[in-house]
Amino acid sequence: LNGWADQIAKWAGRKIPVLIDAKSPALPLFHMLKERDVRVGLTGPADITAACGAAASDLLSGTLTHAGQSRLDDAISNCRRRPVGDAGGWALDRRDGARPIAAAVAMVLARHAVRTTRQRTGRAVFA
Repeated sequence: LNGWADQIAKWAGRKIPVLIDAKSPALPLFHMLKERDVRVGLTGPADITAACGAAASDLLSGTLTHAGQSRLDDAISNCRRRPVGDAGGWALDRRDGARPIAAAVAMVLARHAVRTTRQRTGRAVFA
């Protein structure tokens, strides 16, 4: 994980925010990135449901696009919803290891970071 933390720190620097889902397997990166002075935050269930809903809406409306990366296309096609709470919220379901969606989760969190952080850099990094 140190290699990942080093690479993310190199890409993000001190200005580009990085969000990690507190329930994700990437959670150990949080402290590693903090040690490298990266602006890193954790998301909880309310953040995840807002991020997923907004990203899905933007994808369907065409206001969120990407340059045709096959890894992201595959991840998006593998996505399934899982309910969160009892108010109709949902998140991407990571429970099926045979359906890799890490690139889609990263995209959702990067989009959320760009939209919700105070200091807007106009850039987002996701790995």
